[in-house]
Amino acid sequence: MEEEQLIEHILRVKSDGKASTNTEVHAALQAEGLAVELKDIKKAASKAAKRGVLPAPTAAAPAPAAEVPAPVSAKAAKKAAMQEKNAAAELKAQEAIMMETQRRLRTAKSGGGLSEKVHIEGTMEHFIQQITTRAISGSLEKGDESVLRERIEADIAAIEWVKLAQKQGALSFKEDVIALGGELQLRRLKEVRDAKWDFNAAMACYASGGARDGEGYAGVDRMVAASRRSDGELASDEQD
Repeated sequence: MEEEQLIEHILRVKSDGKASTNTEVHAALQAEGLAVELKDIKKAASKAAKRGVLPAPTAAAPAPAAEVPAPVSAKAAKKAAMQEKNAAAELKAQEAIMMETQRRLRTAKSGGGLSEKVHIEGTMEHFIQQITTRAISGSLEKGDESVLRERIEADIAAIEWVKLAQKQGALSFKEDVIALGGELQLRRLKEVRDAKWDFNAAMACYASGGARDGEGYAGVDRMVAASRRSDGELASDEQD
């Protein structure tokens, strides 16, 4: 096949949209029954491009680079590390306050015969769960009536530690217990502590009859549920 004829075939195939590369043109012409070589097509296409009747072949566009997340600046990283360090220090300081109030409570109940440190039976996690449960649910233990001042201070410190720990993600308690039960009890206890001391007002913050076996967080849930029922009944009365 003459070169000029081959150039015409190449132009026709490309203009019809049947092919764009030389390899595709070669395949299309062979499918039409034309006996042509790929090298001849390349040569003819190159000559046609030089004449300006065929665009010169272009290199394939490079694939777009994967999006790389913006690097965190050293200043931002330092600030985040400092915030984390300060949060940990704040929680540690509140824990120290909580443990000190527990020591004072135990010392008062024993008549001053305890050592400076609080002896913990079991794990620290179990100990914290016990004291925060008592604080939020307002359940008194035997002998607490005679040391109500110390008990109130211990409960305030325990609830404030729980709130801070949950805020920082160090602990995960039932939201209802902290948001409703804990806040209500904390407010009551602080009102008694900050006002002129009154034994009856202090006792009103706690459940009568002392702690019951198996009370735990179930008692707190019942208190929360009862409070919500009261709120619902109040809302119903207002709508009537």
